[in-house]
This record gives sequence, structure tokens and C-alpha cells, in this order.
Amino acid sequence: MARFIEIVYDDSESMDWEIDVNGSPIKKHIYAREVFKDTILPGLDIKNDDIVTLRKLRVGGCKGTSTPIRLPSNDNDILSFLENINHTNGTPLYQTIRDSFESFRNTNRAGIIVIITDGEDRCGEDISSVLPPELVDKINLGMTIVMVPFAIEEGEMLEKLKKVAKTIKARWTPIGDSKNRNREKNKEEFKKAITSKGPEIIEEEIDTIEEIQEEEIIEKLTYPLEHCYENIGDGEVDWETLEVIGYTFHNSLRLFHEDLLSWKPNRNTSIDATQLEELMFLYGIVYNTGIPLPLAKTMLSQLKKPYYYNSKCIYWDFTDACWKYFKNVKPVENKSKIPSDEIYSIQQDKVYEVISEDDVINFKQRAKGKNIMKSRKVIKIGDFIEIKGKRKK
Repeated sequence: MARFIEIVYDDSESMDWEIDVNGSPIKKHIYAREVFKDTILPGLDIKNDDIVTLRKLRVGGCKGTSTPIRLPSNDNDILSFLENINHTNGTPLYQTIRDSFESFRNTNRAGIIVIITDGEDRCGEDISSVLPPELVDKINLGMTIVMVPFAIEEGEMLEKLKKVAKTIKARWTPIGDSKNRNREKNKEEFKKAITSKGPEIIEEEIDTIEEIQEEEIIEKLTYPLEHCYENIGDGEVDWETLEVIGYTFHNSLRLFHEDLLSWKPNRNTSIDATQLEELMFLYGIVYNTGIPLPLAKTMLSQLKKPYYYNSKCIYWDFTDACWKYFKNVKPVENKSKIPSDEIYSIQQDKVYEVISEDDVINFKQRAKGKNIMKSRKVIKIGDFIEIKGKRKK
């Protein structure tokens, strides 16, 4: 089963500093390659079909951007890639971790995020403000997040990073004192962190019967899993609208011919809300994740057809190779996700950029005007729209 793995790598200037390893000076980034070679890569045990990316710290500082780079599946090639990284960046660590979280959340992927760093964030931000609990909780519970602080011998720095790991619900696997590192122990601890189930609670234990019972109930699932929806709303949408928001007729028809979609798409017939929910779920797995079709079909064999499920209700656990419900999940009660022909009050004869704040669509005005009009338009985030019409008196 292919896995999605992303390594958030600290390429800050401090990685070019020297540290003492067994009495000899060595630059941190060279030491980091040693850590990759004897701890991280053996623990990950990357296969040919795994999708592995590396995300360096944000380019342009705290307000900059970061982009994941696809890595080869061969360990030696990965080590060669690391050797050619220039360590001249600042340390917008928290924002880069957020970028990685958002990338997985927006694609509904489950997988592994490994964060390797030699120090804390330098943007003067608090981790809980960059990654508040409500955002962390939106990350798929199938995610395994591991923080690997290395070449840090200052106790205060380690404690700060430990709090960061706890805030983002990451497993804590410090490499330890660079002068007396136990490679075998580090490898075992890292591999255990990668393969353990669910997020780790650092220095906390489950201490009530109710919580233990809840954990047991989560594990005792029967397959195929029950559908997510208790109620699906009404409404219809045409194929022209679906094409605009990214669901093509051709790919949808292919889902039917692959015996996945329970209804046959017809370009001349609108689809209802129930059909849309099934289409969205299947489309996400087959086309948006990059998972090969035979593997996608294997995953779907654990669910009931028609596939009325939602990624807010279930997730794929790559460790156990099965679908699971989110903890304390409630049946999804959908009022219909069909793009509505909503009426927006905006000024005519002006240009606006479509933006989103807290999942609410807004318009950022690009020019001044006085006249108000009503507009009906299927829109997408990031579009620039120009509204023209007769002026109202």
C-alpha cells in the first residue's frame, strides 16, 4: 500500500554551524545526513510506490511560502539530494509546519509528517497561534506526526520544542546528545513513533476506565463500515456547474464503468444531492490522492456501495490498512453541498477578487463605486470577477 510521507527539513543558516561529535567538529547539516542514514531512512523503510516529499523552510521568511519537492525512493539518492541543499534560510519553522498540515488537509490525504530541526522558530510567534487546536484537530486522525529535534544539547531549547510537539500532537523522538549518541536506540525509537497508532500524548496517560473503554470501542469495528450520512439534503446541479468546480463528466463516467459509482452520469441530466455526495467521495480517492486505481478499489472494498461517506467522518489508517471512524464522530447531516445560485450584494461595474475567510466567501473590492446590484454567478476562490449591469436609481 503506497504511503504519503513528507519531511519538513530545517535548512536554516544554523545548520551550517559546527558541533562536537565524539571529539571532532562537524557541521550540523553533515550530521543531519548521518541521522537520516542511520535513523530516519531505515525507520521509514521507503518503498518504490511510496510518495515522499521534502519541504524546506519557507522562502522569503516568516510571511513567505514553502513548496514540497518530490524525493526519489532510493535512500542513496535521497542522501545525495540532502548533500546539495544550501543552508542559508531563516527559521520560519511553525509557519512551514502549518504549510505541511494544510497540504495534507486540503487533499484529504493520510500519511506521515516528519519534522527535523536543530532549533526553535525565529519569527517571534507562539505555536498555538500559528497552529491553534481547531486547526490541528482538522488534520486527519490517520496522520502520524513525528518531531525529531537533533544536535540540541540545551535543555531549555528542548523543552520549548517539546511543548511544540505536544501542541501539534506530534510524537517526540529527540536524537539526543551528539557527543554520545546511541544510534540503535534512536532508530528503534523513531521506528516505533512511525508505526504507533494515533497521536501521542506526551507525558500524559489515559487514567480513566471510560477513556480506556472508548479506545477499545474504536478498535472493534466491523466491515464494511456503515454509511456516514443520516440525512442528505435536497437540490440538483447540472454538469456545466460541476465542470466549473472540478468534477468532469468524463472522469465521472469512468467511475461508473469501473463499477464504483452506483449511477450512470448523463450529460443532459442534473444530479441530486445524494448522487453528488457519492461522486465527491469517490472522486477524491480515485483522482485527487494519486492512489493507483487497483489500490483504491481495495480500500473501497471495506465500505458499502453506494459510497455515501465523507472524509470528515472516516479516514484511512495506513498503519492498520483499514478505514476507521473519527473519535466521537456524529452522523453527517448535510443540507446539500450543491453550489448554490447564491445572491451576492456587490457594486456593479467594478472588479472584485474572490477570497475566503474561515470558509466564508467574500469579495475584496478592487475599485471604488457607489451603485449596488445583485449578481448570480458560480465563483471560485482566487477568481477575479467583473460585474456590469444597468444602474439602479
